[in-house]
Amino acid sequence: MLIGRTLSPGARIAAVLVLLALALTNLGWIIRDLNEAGRIVDVLWLWTGQPARADNGLWASSALDPQLLMVYVVSAAVVPRSGSTRGVVGTLGLLTVLLRLPRLWDSRVNVWPLEPGLATRVDVTTYGTLLLGLVLLVLALTARRDTASAAGRPDAEASGGTGTGPGGPPARPRRWRARVAGVLALALAGVATAWEVHWSVELSGDSYWDQVWGDRYLFFPLLGSPPGWIRWATLLLLLAVAGTALARAAVARPLGMTVAGLVAMGHLLTLVGLVRADYLQHLGSADTETHLTFWTSLTGLPCALLVLVLLLAREAQPPPPSPAGERWAGREDLAPLGER
Repeated sequence: MLIGRTLSPGARIAAVLVLLALALTNLGWIIRDLNEAGRIVDVLWLWTGQPARADNGLWASSALDPQLLMVYVVSAAVVPRSGSTRGVVGTLGLLTVLLRLPRLWDSRVNVWPLEPGLATRVDVTTYGTLLLGLVLLVLALTARRDTASAAGRPDAEASGGTGTGPGGPPARPRRWRARVAGVLALALAGVATAWEVHWSVELSGDSYWDQVWGDRYLFFPLLGSPPGWIRWATLLLLLAVAGTALARAAVARPLGMTVAGLVAMGHLLTLVGLVRADYLQHLGSADTETHLTFWTSLTGLPCALLVLVLLLAREAQPPPPSPAGERWAGREDLAPLGER
């Protein structure tokens, strides 16, 4: 009987190597920006959304790079032993491709004055990152095996039937926790939708879509995505988390925890940026949009963390049946006393 699917040992090793390559790529560009910054703290302020200037006037990394760096490193440590490896790898492949995709049509490197070789390095990073993201997706979709045969193996039994071992099936979230997490994710998606309605009204038609698709004159880090694209990607991912959590799908745990973690870090950086901009000292003079931004992040941060915590708990799986028990399935009354 088909219990679940996970990655083979060889596919796990390949996934770890890809994740480490992605982490090192992000780390390299972060180090580049730290070297270009007049002060190291300027890079931190850039990640919070505050204006900061590099020595050559151009930044490569965005707030997503340190966040993805942490996710890649943690996932590389989890993949060798988790029963939800297929969901983890697929989620990170989807995130990598989705968040780097706008670089394919970004023409800023062709019109901005860049240091020699920088445009080439940006292009190589873009295509290499997208390729690695596609590799993760292919591994999640094709490099899989039936875990039903793992029932009698020591590694499956060592997981205690929880789906935590490499031979165990992926564990679903617990029932009431999944429902609460799904509702919270749906609420976060609703707030994100309200903000998109606001921006579509606030900005003219062309300006709004330039925020989504990018424009050669729109300033954001070279390896970053347009702000509107990130907002829409976050909205769609939150809807996916809500749907999978309410359905108690096995992928809800890796997808939900990853997306919730990124959303929480994004809200935290926004709050730090507002505090640094002396928002709390100028509450009376701040405009409505700034107030709404502050309260969105102040409430969104604990909501996202709660989604992560709720999906952390996995549903307990029954222990694998013994071969003797399988022989008498449905006829327990006829089984010898020692095999009942």
